[in-house]
Amino acid sequence: MHRYFFNAAKICSLLLAATTVGTVPPKAEEYREEWRDFLKCTSQCTDRKRPSGFPALDRPKDVGRDKEGVVEMIYTVAADGSTKDIRLVTLYGPKSYGDNAMKLMAHAHHEPATENGHPIDFYGFDTINTYQRFPHPNVRVKDYMAAMDLTKAGNQDAALEDFDRIVFSDDADLRTRFMAAYQEASLFRDRNDLDQALYYIRIATHSEGRLLSKNAISTALHIKLLIAAASGQYAEALVTYDILKKYQVASPEDSKLATDLESRVAGAEPIQVRGWVHDNSLGGAWQHQLFRRKFEFYKINGKLDHFELYCDGHELKSAINETSAWIIPSNWSNCNIFVLGDNGTTFQFYEQ
Repeated sequence: MHRYFFNAAKICSLLLAATTVGTVPPKAEEYREEWRDFLKCTSQCTDRKRPSGFPALDRPKDVGRDKEGVVEMIYTVAADGSTKDIRLVTLYGPKSYGDNAMKLMAHAHHEPATENGHPIDFYGFDTINTYQRFPHPNVRVKDYMAAMDLTKAGNQDAALEDFDRIVFSDDADLRTRFMAAYQEASLFRDRNDLDQALYYIRIATHSEGRLLSKNAISTALHIKLLIAAASGQYAEALVTYDILKKYQVASPEDSKLATDLESRVAGAEPIQVRGWVHDNSLGGAWQHQLFRRKFEFYKINGKLDHFELYCDGHELKSAINETSAWIIPSNWSNCNIFVLGDNGTTFQFYEQ
């Protein structure tokens, strides 16, 4: 899914502990996340155009303007331009931000998607709204520094708990929140827990890492590249490499890794990916961009509920078992899957 960001204003620096040297990405008012489409239409292709005309979602009036937050929603844009089936994917910040955004989106209007010039329903449209305040309110910075002290003292379990409280608090400013997620990802990576590390580095690199301390951006993106590649999330790794190139901080080792991943994707060999569900919500679902048209699940440890597949406006939902295989139609493209289940469930995802 393409992701769009609104109300993204200029980035201010907040000096937090992090070490690396890198180029700071250009400031921008509004931008579109990097993307690659690895699964293209191969037969009976049509001229499909995505919805346009994105509504601005103001913050709720009953929340102080010193509160920062991120709201991500997924919904259907109907053929008449209206919205339906709106669901909250991610919320960082006050609950009222999510409630208000969903209420406003329910009355929003888009230019509908079209197929061969005719309006159509478009499933799985994904938007992200970012609310920032400048200068940053710097809420929870003392808590962050206390967690850093615990890390330096070797008390990683306590540090992880404190960082996690910051990440999911309703009042932390975005810079401190995402820096806490960055530290969690680093600690889990040190423990070789790639599932948790990937989950938190995705949070940390929201908006391509632009909301991190400027000294942490390139390090966080490099960590994401390595973890995504090691987890079999080749699409995510290659997109992260594209961002590193854009910021002019990609190393020769990064380029070599990207070339190897591109060869694997382009080859005919099946692709096997380890799956892990953080929690039974869209935000905690296992997410993956597909490379092949046939996929199946096996070695499920725990309970998987169902998956939701979105392919450039097409939708497929299904219960999951280890005896079935699913085949994506040849005229579907740009496919992303959400896998929902019980907390901590692991599985193998097989594409061929």
